[in-house]
Amino acid sequence: MIWEPGPVEGSADKLLAVDEMASRSERHERDLAATFLRDLLAAGAVPSKNVEADAKANGIAQRTLWRAKADLKIVASRTQMGNRWAWSWTLPTEPDQP
Repeated sequence: MIWEPGPVEGSADKLLAVDEMASRSERHERDLAATFLRDLLAAGAVPSKNVEADAKANGIAQRTLWRAKADLKIVASRTQMGNRWAWSWTLPTEPDQP
């Protein structure tokens, strides 16, 4: 948060409402990013570079992508691709239901 010198104009309710609207907007963006990740990873592991490039192409900010990744508990693991290693993202596996 950046503090501005001098008095702040507006009621506390008005100032909090602006903050709440920003929070709702951020939540909406994160929800869109989560839907994007679920759809992209539904078929299995995807190299992280591909995930990030596809997200960028769809207008999803990297920070929003990583927050959605944490929300969904996406698993990042190293996989061998040919003669080199790369990071891939996968959806978490569901625990067995009794």
